[in-house]
Amino acid sequence: MSAPSWGVALAVLVPMARQVFARRRDRAGLAPVETARAGFGRRRRRSSRRRARREGAQVVAELPRLAEAVARDVRAGVTVTDALVGARTLVGGPLAADLTQLDRALGAGASLADALVAWRDDRSAPALDQFVAAVLLGAELGSRAAPAFEAVAAALRDQAEVADEVRALTTQSRASATLLTGLPPLACTGLAVIEPATARFLFRSSAGLACVGTAGALVAAGWWWMDRLCRAER
Repeated sequence: MSAPSWGVALAVLVPMARQVFARRRDRAGLAPVETARAGFGRRRRRSSRRRARREGAQVVAELPRLAEAVARDVRAGVTVTDALVGARTLVGGPLAADLTQLDRALGAGASLADALVAWRDDRSAPALDQFVAAVLLGAELGSRAAPAFEAVAAALRDQAEVADEVRALTTQSRASATLLTGLPPLACTGLAVIEPATARFLFRSSAGLACVGTAGALVAAGWWWMDRLCRAER
């Protein structure tokens, strides 16, 4: 099966994997999933939201290398679970910590699917859906699933390249937004220095204060709108 074919198959398997997660959770109850999730939850509570986003981005960036490492081991006859846990020595940062926590959850009696549910829910990264689907597929197919992991690695690398390009484009947009937002206050300050009568009108009269307040509100609304547009592009 070629890499594009595996990519199409994974596009179908991702929603199927979600349904499998839901059915397993309904049949087994929440306890196994909650047990696996406990370690991840403790770490999440200690992390700020910004740090969690940064670590999530680092995990996604390391996923292609992890998928390739699992593919090599699976093709060599190693089980998916052992390949997944053993690959923590090949990756670094938050992903290595996640795999360590995954190993602890498995050692505590959680199933592979339950541990993956806890990991996916903790990170809330869409890229993990593809990888988790490949892991579940590999647990069923063994060494025959190696091309699936390779397809996931290729797809994640392509997504990372697109994200980098979009990030570069939005950086220019955000710089323009900052410049356009900062110009009115700077122009007002410069005009007040050159012409003190303007400052007296703006800050010592009702009409001037109304102008300053209206202008400030419009500038803030413009910044908010441009920021929303930049976030939508990302």
